[in-house]
Amino acid sequence: MSGQSLRVIVRTTGSTFRLPKDPARDVILIGLGTGLAPLRGFIDERAAMRQEGVKVGKTLLFFGCRRPDHDYIYREDLEAHRQRGNLDGLYLAFSRLPDQPKIYVQDLIRKQAQDLWPLLRNGASVFVCGDARNMAPAVQKAIQEILVAEGGMTGEQAEQQIRTWRSEGRYCDDVWAST
Repeated sequence: MSGQSLRVIVRTTGSTFRLPKDPARDVILIGLGTGLAPLRGFIDERAAMRQEGVKVGKTLLFFGCRRPDHDYIYREDLEAHRQRGNLDGLYLAFSRLPDQPKIYVQDLIRKQAQDLWPLLRNGASVFVCGDARNMAPAVQKAIQEILVAEGGMTGEQAEQQIRTWRSEGRYCDDVWAST
């Protein structure tokens, strides 16, 4: 109602789950189901910058859901971004296709190891959003395997590299586990 006041408290969460300050940095987005929401925002933001003439790095999305006919949310939007060049890679994992083996985002990450390694080596940021119980650890393991296989690191060095990237804000999780 007009004339009434409203008390609002705004506080920062301290989250590092935000795009890099440098839009020219490549980003690797990885999410499942509703975890697509913030990643979609990142894609839209980078598309808007690109449209304004800003030099934007590569944007890759690894998205997983059960079935494309049931829960491939925002299919038209994502495919339009790919067609317009706003998504340099759209990798889809469907885990419940009839008569097909289960495919998860970490499987696709492993398949793209040779293409992901140069991006990671050159400073790409990684964003993981969705399931904390299974997906996030499996994705981290797949990234570590790339660092070992393509980057020549030991397992221990790969683990340390991920810790370093986390502290630098280059490897960011927004994950949760259901009870």
